[in-house]
Amino acid sequence: MKQRLVALLLVLTMIFSLTACGGSAKNEIDAAHDKTPSGENGVSASADNPWAGLVDTSKEETMVVYVIGNKPNDMDLVLDKINERLMSLINTKIEINFISLADWTTKYPLVLTGGDDIDLVYTSGWTSYTDEARKGAFYELTEDFISKYMPQTKVREPEAAWKQALVDGKKFGIPRSYTENQSYGAFVIRKDIMDKYGISEIKNFDDLEKFLFVCAENETDGYGYNAFPSLPMFGELVVPQENIFAVANNLYWDADDAPSSDNLQYLYLMDEYHNYVLRMRDWAKKGVWPSSAISSTTHTTDQWNEGKSFINGARLEEAAPMKEAVASKGYEAIFVNLMPEGTYTRLSNYSGDMMAISAFSKNPERAAVVLDILKFDRDTELMCQGGIEGKHYIINDDGTRSNGPDSDNYAWSCWAWGLRDVDTFLQLKVSDDITQVAKEYAANQMPDDMWIFDGFKTDDSKYEAEIAIINAIVNEYQYSFDLGVYGDDTEAKYQEFVGRLKEAGLDEVLAEWKRQAKEYTGK
Repeated sequence: MKQRLVALLLVLTMIFSLTACGGSAKNEIDAAHDKTPSGENGVSASADNPWAGLVDTSKEETMVVYVIGNKPNDMDLVLDKINERLMSLINTKIEINFISLADWTTKYPLVLTGGDDIDLVYTSGWTSYTDEARKGAFYELTEDFISKYMPQTKVREPEAAWKQALVDGKKFGIPRSYTENQSYGAFVIRKDIMDKYGISEIKNFDDLEKFLFVCAENETDGYGYNAFPSLPMFGELVVPQENIFAVANNLYWDADDAPSSDNLQYLYLMDEYHNYVLRMRDWAKKGVWPSSAISSTTHTTDQWNEGKSFINGARLEEAAPMKEAVASKGYEAIFVNLMPEGTYTRLSNYSGDMMAISAFSKNPERAAVVLDILKFDRDTELMCQGGIEGKHYIINDDGTRSNGPDSDNYAWSCWAWGLRDVDTFLQLKVSDDITQVAKEYAANQMPDDMWIFDGFKTDDSKYEAEIAIINAIVNEYQYSFDLGVYGDDTEAKYQEFVGRLKEAGLDEVLAEWKRQAKEYTGK
């Protein structure tokens, strides 16, 4: 549990606007690297680096990297700097390919089939990491392989992170080594719109709904919540209200119940989900989002940043950039925690963002060394996260960061989520309202002994065919439920949905998953 305590300290660190450093133990490798002098543009001229001699680098090579996100305007400029650093260390460059958030659901699975050259790739639970690992998309990382080619990963990756990333006892993804409280439950809200309609405060979800309805009835230059298909709002609107937590494979646990595998529920059969579906129907009828939202290709956060959406769910680290985005357009926003009293927050899983070596890499050893540098070489990792110091970000005297003059062209950590390192990641200097939410989140963090499901993943081999059908049914209905597309037919469609899930064998699958969870947790 030590790493969780470390991560909690990081949250408290942000609260007091101190530097996000420490947490993972320093070692001789770190010390040697810290003393490496930097030359012009931060590129080391010293051969004394922990990656020298790990692989044959007599021939220059380029490693192909795929990430999910939108390409920053200054990416090519920053990539040149990253490659200068990599060349000085191991005579290697990287090529980064971006899969946009708007179309990752179709393009990302194709990339993993190996049709294109690929060495390193972003992965996460939300991109079906476990399923893709079992299908052979990623290179297996043995202890010997990690020791030989990833020296920093070997000593600096938290044990909790590895536990969360295991698939059938094997390692395929390398999680970020940095985490913090990333619960939803707080929203950025346009204060100027509130003032326009005489709304003095928004204290809970019912208040938020009233605000959205006022916007729907009166606003013509934007929408209360400019929703987006393939990004369900359940996590922002229901999870923090109802005190429920995702476990694995659409299994959820209600923290009002005892921590037991018997209390696991399938998301789409939960009363909370049923009520959410009906509420989204009502929001769609009111016009909370445009009727064309189901075909939108513009992410909700982009809609917020453009001033076209008047609320947006935000985790702690997202709030400040969102406030600044609308402030640059002359709008005022506040960050408000709407979680009911008695609900818990949780630290996010390290495995929420990972990088993996492709099973199709022609040189997995060299790819491993590159990944070790991208994550744990301070100069390189800061460039991946922040771009160029003084241009895209500024390090303050207290160790926090502020946006640089060209931050719009390279937003902090806009794509390198899987590379975040606890010793390098710089917290943004934040406003009082964000600090207050962080304090409330920290005070309500779930005790470690309540969360018995850490690292649990389902083994779907027994019901592989049934689960494939179940997932296909979910994909057929869920986005329409999220956006209220079925209108007056919503209840009938939901009952039809549940019936089809049960016909596909969901009850048997759920019983098997609960059995596996009990075997894993002992409870």
